[in-house]
Amino acid sequence: MIDHGIAVKSIVGFLAFVAIVTLLLYATRQMRRSKLRRFRDRKSLDDHQLMQLFVPRRLSYQQFTRFLVVVERASEIPRGLMRPTDRFDTELAPVQGWEFDDGLIFLPKVLSRQYGGRLEDYDITAHPTARDLMIAVERQLAALEFKDNQSAMSIQTEPEANADQLEP
Repeated sequence: MIDHGIAVKSIVGFLAFVAIVTLLLYATRQMRRSKLRRFRDRKSLDDHQLMQLFVPRRLSYQQFTRFLVVVERASEIPRGLMRPTDRFDTELAPVQGWEFDDGLIFLPKVLSRQYGGRLEDYDITAHPTARDLMIAVERQLAALEFKDNQSAMSIQTEPEANADQLEP
């Protein structure tokens, strides 16, 4: 026999779960709409146009696009709407009340994994605009390139040093 008390409790529990999920989805949707309202007067640009605005000095087109995608995912702002002067505490900032549920918290960690370096190298308080953060990425790539060149030079000079030791 079916215990009607357990069946009713299961149905009520399931309906409560569905209601909570629906409420969370609705609230998240409203938060995203609120965030996108900041950009309603902006024209969306393609990646080539954005590259002309940001003027990266060291990033290739692919690296620049990858940087934009990382910031786009973290901020939940389509990259075509971003501008170099957008600030992480204003235009790209989380909606008030959603600060701890925003992807910008993870942006330094993601950039550190993508480009190397420490979390502090990508701190959005130290690099307040999208362009400033892009420059931090460029610096990190330059440091890695320099380090790689130093390693390559030391490998090339080691055999010569060993050859000098072999001669009488």
